[in-house]
Parts: sequence; C-alpha cells; structure tokens
Amino acid sequence: MMGLFLIALTVDTIRTGDVLLVKLGGYDYEARVVVREDSTILLQPFGYIRVGGLDIFSARDTIFASVRKYYPSALVMIDIVNRLEPVVYLATSSGNNASVPYRKGMTVRDAILLSNVAPYKDIRTVELYRDSVRFQLDKNATVPVMPGDLLYLKMARRINWQLIWTIVNTTTGFITLLTVLGVIGR
Repeated sequence: MMGLFLIALTVDTIRTGDVLLVKLGGYDYEARVVVREDSTILLQPFGYIRVGGLDIFSARDTIFASVRKYYPSALVMIDIVNRLEPVVYLATSSGNNASVPYRKGMTVRDAILLSNVAPYKDIRTVELYRDSVRFQLDKNATVPVMPGDLLYLKMARRINWQLIWTIVNTTTGFITLLTVLGVIGR
C-alpha cells in the first residue's frame, strides 16, 4: 500500500516595511534594503525594483531581471531579515528619540504628533532622511512618510533661566566681595 504525503509549503509574502537581505551568489554583492510604501526597494546601483506583495520566489525572479545585464549568472538570494511592523523614526536636537507605527497615508505632521517626542510648538524645522537623501521641511509639511524614514526635529533653543539666575547671583556676589575688599568703588 502506497501512502500519499502532502507537504505544506508556506511562502512568505514581502510587505511594506520588511527589511530584505539581497545577495547575488557568484558575485561579491550584498545589500540590506527596506520595502517602501510603494512596494519598491532601492537596490543600488540598479534602481527601484517592485517586490512588495510578491512571494520570495517571484521577488527573486524580478530582482534577477533587473540585475542580469550586469550580473548575467547571478544567483539571487533573498532573506526577510525582520518581520516587525513598519515604523517611522524620530530624533530631536535635544536628544529625545521615538518611533511610531507607520500607517498608510501618514504625513510628517502626523508622525510628529503621534510620537509625542517633543512639544509641537518648540519644533522649528524638520529634516527628513530617506534613502540616504536629506530633505529640509516645515513641521506642518503634508509630505507623506514611508517606513524606515527618519525625521530629525530641530528644536527652538530654550533659555535656561535657572542657569542665568545662578550666573547673576555669582557675579553680584563677586562684585560685592571686590567692593568690601576695596578693590573697586574707591
């Protein structure tokens, strides 16, 4: 009697925010890339390649189609490095850091307000870092963010009144001491 065995094979689907490790076997090429909101990855120097929503095998074929002109005998290997929910990172010039869960359609302003990383009124400008490119923006910008973006918030300088009061008291005490010693005020 012959038995029939079925093997269940689960194939991962690549999603927005996934971090992929792409290697080209037979060549010294390895890149770690993030799947962007538009389902593409930026694979240097080949450009943007749409892999979001594809299974690993289809994504491998799609990447090979983009690199075969330069690496004709490459064996494309893809690993999904993380399966964390996509996030947007925020850092302030005052040293606070945060991350917020990415939501489709999220803007710079939305990410700042959700992060609660700093008082909104104290933010002067925002720098958006995406794919190693820096964009200077206003804090009210309606520019959409993507998973893996970094928003660097430049904060207004606050006057430290306690420090100023300490300096004034020290200076007044020093002047009083010099007057008592007769160094000044003659």
